[in-house]
Amino acid sequence: MTRSISEYALERALAYLHWCGVEPTQEVMLSALDLVRHAIAESDDPLTAVMDELPRRFAVSALTLPTAHPTIQRASIGYDRY
Repeated sequence: MTRSISEYALERALAYLHWCGVEPTQEVMLSALDLVRHAIAESDDPLTAVMDELPRRFAVSALTLPTAHPTIQRASIGYDRY
């Protein structure tokens, strides 16, 4: 059974909030559901509308990502001189 766009949009919205560390309280879930309802009623592309509106509607902290690699340091790898 395929999911409707509303189910998919609500699932993505709640997952986004979870990954941003927002506690899934009843108020948060109802607000996400209301956001999806408005997006379906007013947009041709509800999923994009929901994802665009989420950061504006919810106070999410900026994600801090670790460095992608260690700092480069000049060192010998043990080759002998010619």
